[in-house]
Amino acid sequence: RLKELIKNQGDGTPADTKAEMLLRLSDLYFEEGRMLYLQEMALNLEAQEKCFNTPGCKVEDVKPDNVASRTWQDKSIKLYRQILQFYPQFGRADEATFYLGQALSDTGQADAANTELTRLVKVYPDSRYVPDAYILIGEYYFDNKGEAFKALSASQKAAAYKEHEKWAFAMYKLAWCFYNVGDYGKGIDTMKAVVSYAPSDTAQSKSNIQLQDEALKDLVRFFADAGDMDEAVAYFTKLGK
Repeated sequence: RLKELIKNQGDGTPADTKAEMLLRLSDLYFEEGRMLYLQEMALNLEAQEKCFNTPGCKVEDVKPDNVASRTWQDKSIKLYRQILQFYPQFGRADEATFYLGQALSDTGQADAANTELTRLVKVYPDSRYVPDAYILIGEYYFDNKGEAFKALSASQKAAAYKEHEKWAFAMYKLAWCFYNVGDYGKGIDTMKAVVSYAPSDTAQSKSNIQLQDEALKDLVRFFADAGDMDEAVAYFTKLGK
């Protein structure tokens, strides 16, 4: 229906209306690609498990077939780029920029994704997508580049948004950044904040439980590498863990 509406637009259609329809269509493409990608990865996991239990089968040779999801993801990337190119004054251009970055990241185009996300935080500093963008920028430098201090800088900016729904996750990433630059004390304090965080939202509380468990496990390593065994014993004893 959206494709038909876009096709039949007249010359008098406002630019924002055109951009809005393109954004909705690109979002639908993005969602379709995400859904198919998850299905493909689930099938690949089943294939790997089957291979693991089959004599002579090499698990490392079992690769996912992402052709179907990639087709939709590429469509969404193309449309996001069109919106930003032809409608730069569009009121939701920041949203298009963020989802473009996320789509590029999903398709393994890490450098291009980081370029878009970096542009987002510079051009649209008041956007509601800025905290999420900083998280992804931090992960880019942490996972893809091994640049600990750049990852630390981005994670600190993400963690500054204390009311954001992903604040605890941003703090978790920040703790690992402190650890990687050798600041064990700040890493421990930051990871403790993740453990003690109690979101008011029920949905957030459920997802936060797993993050807290991960933080507790990681704290064992943090304390050990820092040599603070007495503090570790006291901390875990107080928690009853």
